[in-house]
Amino acid sequence: MDICYQMRLLTVYVVQFLIDLEVLSVSLLDERFQKSDISLHIKKYTWLTKQDQMKSAMEFNSNLKNWNNPGQSILTHELIPYSLEDERDFARTHAKTIFESLNSSRDQIYRWLSEYCPEPNTPEGEFPYFSPESTRRTLSDGSIEQILPNTFIFTLDIIRSTDSELSSLMKDEIIATLQRFSQPHLFYEITGNDAFVVCADNPQVLWDIACAVKLRAERIRIPGDTMKGTRKGLSYGSLTTIESPNGSIRIKDAWTPHIIPQAISLLDGVDIFAAKKSLDPNSIIAIDDRYRGRIVTTSNIENLGELFLDKSMTKHYIGTCSFAALQDV
Repeated sequence: MDICYQMRLLTVYVVQFLIDLEVLSVSLLDERFQKSDISLHIKKYTWLTKQDQMKSAMEFNSNLKNWNNPGQSILTHELIPYSLEDERDFARTHAKTIFESLNSSRDQIYRWLSEYCPEPNTPEGEFPYFSPESTRRTLSDGSIEQILPNTFIFTLDIIRSTDSELSSLMKDEIIATLQRFSQPHLFYEITGNDAFVVCADNPQVLWDIACAVKLRAERIRIPGDTMKGTRKGLSYGSLTTIESPNGSIRIKDAWTPHIIPQAISLLDGVDIFAAKKSLDPNSIIAIDDRYRGRIVTTSNIENLGELFLDKSMTKHYIGTCSFAALQDV
């Protein structure tokens, strides 16, 4: 890997620089290696003390200029080539400048590795990725990533929100409703758009949220405004949540095929079914028929009918979905 070779060249430069400053010697380095039961003089490590410092610096800099991998904007700082044969006191005279250059070169490599080879920050001895016994792991920035296998998914978006004075109010009402229903194992992501994805281990709480959002829309919508409430859908699948140290949540698909695009496309069925049956789209909810038996856990849900959605109707959802009336108070 190219970045590993850059690390090797930088290591050679550092070792030779410390030897030039007489704060390190080959014998001391050999002693440190022996403490780890490793011989410095085997062929595997000859590059560490035999490779020319100036040549290493020039090769390091040349590799940066000809970098063909991602991260060209990160790897920009070059090493300072010098030769004691030309100027024996150069290392001592310019030690501070060289040391700062080394730090910058090291930092840019660390930055590159953090960006393109991130490693989860896990306690010593723990598996760095998802182990067979766990669905949680800690990422390098302190975020907690968790797989939610077989979770219930509630999607909704605001109907005709563009150019509506009520769109922002409706969005605030949705967020406030989600906050009121907050409980363990319920996750939602607040974004800048008008669509929401909510997941929970209990479908009943998602049904209650849908009914509450429906009532909020009925109270704030006014004649003449384009905003007509929200489209809503219930589905089922596996998701991943990432909770940042500041408490914000991101939700993404856990595996393929992706369930979120399907769950959002399910909302297109609300428009089609409502127009076909002359119903208020704000008052109905689409249910993925593949998982209806798991999602519908109460017998007092009024089934309004079914609809088969194909590629001409939705972008990602193909199949039968059923529709239910959201309860009034």
